[in-house]
Amino acid sequence: MLGEPRQDSPPPPPSPRAVPAAPSAFQATLLPWYRDVLTIPRGGHERFRALAGEELGLNIQCPVDTVDGYVGLLCREAELIHTLLPNPLPVASLWLRGNPSRQFSPEAVTELVFRLNARFPLAALTAIRGVDLPATALNAERLALLAGLGFNRIGLRVDATLGSDQRSLAKLHAVLEQLNDFPTLGVHYEIRFGSRSPPRYLSRLLRTIRRAPALAVELIDPDQSGPRALAERREAGELLELAVVEMTAAGWPSFGNAFFVPPESPLATTEFRASAQLTPWGPQPNANRLWLGLGIGAFGYCHPCYYRTTAAEAAYRQALAGRQLPEKTLYCLTSPSQGPLRIAQSLLCRLELPPQTEPALAERLLADRLVAATHPPRLTLDGVVRLAAIIRHLQLQTLWGEDRAASHSDGNLSV
Repeated sequence: MLGEPRQDSPPPPPSPRAVPAAPSAFQATLLPWYRDVLTIPRGGHERFRALAGEELGLNIQCPVDTVDGYVGLLCREAELIHTLLPNPLPVASLWLRGNPSRQFSPEAVTELVFRLNARFPLAALTAIRGVDLPATALNAERLALLAGLGFNRIGLRVDATLGSDQRSLAKLHAVLEQLNDFPTLGVHYEIRFGSRSPPRYLSRLLRTIRRAPALAVELIDPDQSGPRALAERREAGELLELAVVEMTAAGWPSFGNAFFVPPESPLATTEFRASAQLTPWGPQPNANRLWLGLGIGAFGYCHPCYYRTTAAEAAYRQALAGRQLPEKTLYCLTSPSQGPLRIAQSLLCRLELPPQTEPALAERLLADRLVAATHPPRLTLDGVVRLAAIIRHLQLQTLWGEDRAASHSDGNLSV
């Protein structure tokens, strides 16, 4: 979370153009605008507001380690939340997030889907029912089970953090062949890369995915938020730049510099971009939607705040054993952050500066050739690559003002 300005005055930070590139992921670029303002204790008073025309999204968080009786715990939490909803809401999406392949057996997945459907039935045939899976967990039996249970999305994690430039893509080709037998399962690819990722392998991997049916490609640096040497950050930034340049040259529109969709995607249309917002769950229409996070460490959204459920299994169990909702931490916007956040969302979803942008920021980005002198100013390719650093600078301006942003920074604009 954003803290108070430090009293010492380190040297002014470099321009965003000189900062190593980093993915413009929600957790790194947008969540810092939201302050940790309140903890709702176990069994505390909660109210899930329903706005006019609101839809419901369910995100079931699955920890890495197996939790005994997790299906029963999730359904108990869902029942408690259901009683707090003021009126029935159409369910637009249901996702099993995290590590469902480690958490659930085929029988447990079946039980969970049927029990949840009793409380939160999907709204229509167009509703999304998705599951996160590593490529290594995909096989014909699991695909058949998911298709039979009505799943129509897979968030497929592909690891490109290790290996050599000549690393084989045979396993990925086998996965793609299996997916061809289940055309109802649309795939969102999550490519995990890092400073040790082989550049040629990453390039071949992206080219292979672009040739396959894909709903989206997301670039994820798992080490982005942790401490690491400047040389490693530069190496990861060069790989990100390589990926952005290749995806852009292939005609794949981007949201920020880490989320790409094929040219024919509905998300690529001007109409969608005009009302889109980048969320923890990818680009979403700027419509009223209540995102319920169920499970240990789950993330959710109830206007106007995000929230995270306790990550402690014992506390989670204890709350539900007493038929109480577990502890949650709220993250809300402060008033001074709302305007700059709209600028950040415009940069991420429309790749342009909105009319309300401070002239000083626009002039600096123009001078650094990070935006073009169009109307409105649009990000150049360099601007897209360094978008995370641009947003970080915007955050510093919000905290301390243009003149103090340089003197109270830690000298690292990357996020």
